[in-house]
This record gives sequence, structure tokens and C-alpha cells, in this order.
Amino acid sequence: MKKLLSLLLVLSVLAVCIVSASAEDVAQTAESEIHKSGDYSYIILEDGTAQITHYSSERINDLIIPADLDGVKVTAIGDNAFFGCDSLISLTIPDNITTIGDNAFAMCSSLTSVRIPSGVINIGANPFAACDKLTEIIVSPDHLFLTTIDGVLFDRLDRRLICYPCAFTAETYTVPGGTGIIGEEAFFGCSSLTSVTIPEGVTTIELFAFYECRSLTSVTIPDGVTVIRPAAFYNCSSLASVTFPDSLTTIGVGAFMGCSSLTSVTIPDSVTDIYSNPFPDCKRLSSINISRNHPVLASVDGVLFNKPDNRLICYPCGLTAESYTVPDGTKIIDYMAFFRNQNLTSVTIPDSVTSIGENAFSIMNENDEYVPNPFLTVTVSRDSYAEQYCKDKGFNYTCSDAID
Repeated sequence: MKKLLSLLLVLSVLAVCIVSASAEDVAQTAESEIHKSGDYSYIILEDGTAQITHYSSERINDLIIPADLDGVKVTAIGDNAFFGCDSLISLTIPDNITTIGDNAFAMCSSLTSVRIPSGVINIGANPFAACDKLTEIIVSPDHLFLTTIDGVLFDRLDRRLICYPCAFTAETYTVPGGTGIIGEEAFFGCSSLTSVTIPEGVTTIELFAFYECRSLTSVTIPDGVTVIRPAAFYNCSSLASVTFPDSLTTIGVGAFMGCSSLTSVTIPDSVTDIYSNPFPDCKRLSSINISRNHPVLASVDGVLFNKPDNRLICYPCGLTAESYTVPDGTKIIDYMAFFRNQNLTSVTIPDSVTSIGENAFSIMNENDEYVPNPFLTVTVSRDSYAEQYCKDKGFNYTCSDAID
């Protein structure tokens, strides 16, 4: 349950940066009538077949999902449909299922074995994330779209690693050559892994790919990777070393959030897209290294900036200064830029700042709620944007009498 709460918290914090369902999909779901059949809830799809949306029983250990509900053929298992069904030990999915949605069986903490039928052609973000006892995913060797390699589930078509079962106890894992994508939540909660070798050929590390892999100590991201999505290495608390390739162009917001052992990172010149602070709550991070000739980024006194946007991206938590003056000319203080920095007691914001992102100066209280940093006083000019921000968000502030 703690993992669930943490995930929901992160999802809410990063919602502005994570691609969600299209408006058309949302409207379609809202308009679909929910039907009930025993412990199952379902909707009728456009082709007249059924999609299971929810399963409510907490009593079944060995579940055979029905091939039809009320005489309607079941072809799809929706997102989160069996989420948190703690009693499930084994699972049989009917052959007429073609689609398994995101997190369909996530956090089924007793699930040990599952067989995926040959009819499945669409499978979303790790359907078995945080299934703490799952050791066996069975896929026919003749399956056209899916395969398992050493027990790890892959999509053949997009060369995506879908699920590394988190009950595996190995400390090291080498992703097979030919893999193109480390999928969303693929290694979710794999607490035994200390080392993962990613091969050349991988281009993308998706959202939450290594979420709470707390024993992971180092990661070498190979040449060819261009994108690291938001929260990809969230709460990898033992991660002390990360090597970025020159092919990397994008690092998502919170990509290394909570990596409390990380002390230093070097960002190559190829990185031109950083969508807000990639390193919030990295308690020991005190060094972000950028070359003098970087076309977009700069490190000024250890603080990460986007030069074209005059945007302050990240004030590392490991910096020990008690006061900081945002450079004059800065226009934007990014989302979570100073998040959970408890060394600072004073920050001065110039009049040039016209935008401050959500939770830029927040910490988390004992209830895991985002609140203004009570130890921080912000110095602002009267009637400035920053003063209004502090009023609106409830920050301690003082007005400078200086006139620029």
C-alpha cells in the first residue's frame, strides 16, 4: 500500500509533464455505460465486445477470467482492472483476449504465475508492476507479438521490455541485444537488482522504468539512448553514479527524483530538452557539470539554468549555502527547482522573474503533503510577481526597499 500511495503521489506531482489519454479517449470512457456481472464491471466497445474495467472480489485465489460476460465476448482487460487484488495467486486469461491495459494486474501481491494467450496483440505499461511474488509469465513460443526471454516479458513489434518480474532475486541483469525500449514501469520495485546493463540499440527509457529499484547502485546509459522519460529512476536511493551518452537529447522532469546517493552528474552537450528539474530531492547532489560551450544549458555556481529561456531549472539539494540570490535576468524558476532543500533559509528573487513553477520551494511534511518550506524566507520587491506568488502560496517573505 505504501508503494501505491507513493505512486499516486508522484503521478499527481508530475501530471503536468506526463502524456495522458487524448480528450477523445477520455470522452469515450466517460460516455460508456458501466455494466455489472457478478464481481466484474465492464463496458461495451465499439465492436460490440466487452472490456473488463474492474474486478471486485477479494476472495479468489485461482482466477479463470470468463470468456464472456452476460453473453458478450470479452476481448479486453482495461487499465488497472485487477489493480491490488491481493488474494490472486494464479491467473488464467481467456484466449479471446486481444488487449491488456496499463497496470491491469499491478500490485496483485500474491500473484505467482500468469499465462498470456496467443490472441493478445496489444499490451500496455507493465500489467504486472509490483506483483511482489510473480516469478512466472508464460507465453507460447509461437506467439506472434510477445515473447519471454529468461522469464522477462517483451513485445516483439516495438522491441519493448514490458516486465521484469520484481520477485526475481538476481542482483544483476543484462538487457538482451535487440531491445529498443525499456518500457514504462518495466523494472517497477525490483529491489534485488544492483546492476542493470543496457545494450546499444535502446533509444528510450520510459516513465517509471526503474521506479524504486532501491538497490541499484550505478547505471551506464549506452550510446543511442535519446530520451529518459519523467521519473524513470524515481527513488533509486542507492544510485550513486549515472553516465549519460552523447546521443541523449531529453531528460524528463523528476527523472532521478529521490536518488539520494547521487552526488554528481555530467550532462553532455547533446542534451537540449530538460523539462523542469530532473533531480529533485537528490539530497547529496552538489555538482551538475556542464561544458562551457553547451548550446542550451549552463551551471552557475552549481545551479542548473536553461540559457535561451533564462530559466532556473535546478538548485541541487546537496548545496550547503544558507542563502541564495537568483541572478538578475532570470525569468522563470522551474517546477520543483528548489524542492525539498532544507539548507536554504533565505532566497532573493529579482523583479525579472515572471513565472514560478508549482512546488518550486516546497518540502514534504510528515503526511507526505507538499507544503511551503517553513524554514525559508523569500526576499522580493514590492508589487512584484514574486511577492504575489508568495502571498498566493503561503510562503514566508519579506519585501526589499531597494529600487532597481
